[in-house]
Amino acid sequence: MKRAILALTIASLGAGVGITGATPADAAPAAYCASGNICVYNGFNFTGSTTPSWKCGVIDNIGSRWGSDQVRSFINNQTGHVVATFYNWNGSNWIPIGYSQAYDSRPYAPASFYNVPDGVDGIKPC
Repeated sequence: MKRAILALTIASLGAGVGITGATPADAAPAAYCASGNICVYNGFNFTGSTTPSWKCGVIDNIGSRWGSDQVRSFINNQTGHVVATFYNWNGSNWIPIGYSQAYDSRPYAPASFYNVPDGVDGIKPC
């Protein structure tokens, strides 16, 4: 009898069933941002839709391809302690409204990043 219980326990653990019975699907999703990128999310705590930026020296107009004034959390996973700049488009110019030095992870971005109409519209990763 003890051998049968031990075999069942080993088989269950091998099948990915933990002692608590939780499966990987029950776990909270982990935020992911590839090395060299800054990733912004339209939900707090790295939830919702996300978009990465990585091209140095250029303002990535996330407002035109992802949505304006939506950055509620972000991960700056760039290398070398580079500084990303967050911009608002005021209709004629890019206005810097915030900065982030790598590595930086903010589950709650400053309110100015998602205030309509003056929130983040573009990111210059480095």
